[in-house]
Parts: sequence; C-alpha cells; structure tokens
Amino acid sequence: MPTLTITNLGGPLTRRNTGDINSGLTKYATSWGYDPYSKPGNLTWLEQPTSILTDILPAAMRQRTEGLRQFNYVYYLQNDGTLRRITVNSSTEANLDSPSVIGAFNSGTFNSGGGMIFQGENLFIGGDGLIQRSLFTSGSVMGAPSTIGTVTANAPCPFVAFLGKIYFGNKNNIGEIDSSNTIINTARLSPALPTNLFIRDLDVTPDGNYLQITASGTNQTNIFGTDTGDTGTPIATDSHKFLWNGIDSSFSALQNYSGLVLSANVAFGEKNYSFGYDRDGTAIFSGTEKVASLPDATNPHQSAAYSSGNMLGFATSEYEA
Repeated sequence: MPTLTITNLGGPLTRRNTGDINSGLTKYATSWGYDPYSKPGNLTWLEQPTSILTDILPAAMRQRTEGLRQFNYVYYLQNDGTLRRITVNSSTEANLDSPSVIGAFNSGTFNSGGGMIFQGENLFIGGDGLIQRSLFTSGSVMGAPSTIGTVTANAPCPFVAFLGKIYFGNKNNIGEIDSSNTIINTARLSPALPTNLFIRDLDVTPDGNYLQITASGTNQTNIFGTDTGDTGTPIATDSHKFLWNGIDSSFSALQNYSGLVLSANVAFGEKNYSFGYDRDGTAIFSGTEKVASLPDATNPHQSAAYSSGNMLGFATSEYEA
C-alpha cells in the first residue's frame, strides 16, 4: 500500500460524499479514530486503544470515584455475573485502563441488559429476574452477594436514586428499596402503567421534581442481538415518558411518542435527551424534538448512555449496509 502524505490539514469530519482524508473531510461512515475535541478544526487522532473486554459480553457499567485521591474507576458487569473494576488512572499514569475481577453475582443472567447502581457502600444489580445486593466493606472489596427480591423475568431493570430511595423497573411498574437496603415494594404505582409497556429507563427530571419513567410498547433487544426487539416493528409501537412525584399513588403526567421505540434517556443540567428507533433508524430526541438520525447505528440500551460535563455520550454497535 502506498504511503499517503497529508498536505492539506483543513477541518472537521463531514458527511458529504466528496472529500478525502487529505483535507480532513472524510465521511464518518468510512473513517474512524479522529479526535474532534483537543484541537477542533484540525485533523488529529485518538490515542492507542487498550482492550478491557473478554469474550463475555458486558451487561452494565457504572463509573465511581473512590479514595482520598479521588481516583476514577469503572465497574462493569459481564453477562455471566462476573464483576470487573477498571482502574482508569493512577497518580503516575493518566490513562491506565487496567481491568481486574473483584467478584461475581452467580445467580441469574443479564440477557436483557443489567441494571447497576451504587448507594453508599452498597451495590445493587438487576438481571433477568433477580435483584441482588453486595456490600463493599473496605474500599472496593466486594462482599458476598445476596438476592433481595425478584422482578419480571426477561425485561430491562434500570435503577435510579430519587428522594432518598432506590427505584428499579419491573416490566410496567417500579419497585422501591429504602434505607434498610431491602425491597419494600415491587409495584409502587397503583394503578400501574398499561400492561403492554416495558419500562426502559428511569431518570430524575432536570429540575429534580419528578421521577421520569421511559417506557415502550416493545421489549429491549437482548445483548446478543438475536431477537428483533427494538428494530422489529418500531413504526407500529408507541412510547411514553411518565412523570411521578414520589408521593402520589401513580404517575402525574405523561408525554406520548407515536410510531417509535424509546430505549434510553439521559437527563443532565437543563437537558433531557432520549435515544430511540423510528422509520429512519436510530434517533436522538431533545424533549419531543428529534435532533439527529443515525441510520447505521443500533439504538443503545439504558446502561450504555451517559453524560460527561455538557456532552451526551453513548456506546452502541454500527453496521455497514
């Protein structure tokens, strides 16, 4: 292969069909590795990646800052129940990215995508039919996990902290964990949401006043991608965002999204973004307004969407038609 000499570093990426790598105007779909953040408007590259994966699919991830030096760690749960911790940085290396096994949740599977949340020194895990808890007794030393309750099998199990309690999705209802770290209710809403709905994500609204329940009329695609799930009949599916104030017996208000799937939501600052799937493929919504279409990407699960500062981020797979 001949050496390419870049002589015209010019600008950011573009989705135009013209342009080549020499000018920095290569199409997104045929290029990878650009860094648009450190030097905007210049052709720069990402650092050499470090693999942190195994041959077992990750089902959920959660960032946590620990220790007197406030180092960042990422905990990720594999589909076989193994819990790994990635040491992201150290006092001598800014990009360490060193994974280690710290324990295992051996009951159940996480094919529908796992839920994960820290509350103090407690880690709660939700899988295909179980809610489990482990105590981190000393730093990141994981205690023996225990099952504290059951939920509807083969449905997403997102978690969120709201008004001093932990809430989790249970098909078309939400469960509640109080300060005793026990489940006090697996069906907090009465009446529940319509029976045909699957709760896909839980968030606190940007103003902090409501628990926002993102629900869709179709179940989540499993982590293996072996069912049609989200992409099966999106235009025949309706999705909703329900708002609950934490006091009333059931939800207080709702927003309707007709003819599409909603799979994940991220609320931060004054922003409230949702990921979905419609007739054009994967889409990103700000409130009820569609702001981007990603036709070659699959819509992310709730545990794969996040925010960092004022940026929205997500991890998903992309395919070439």
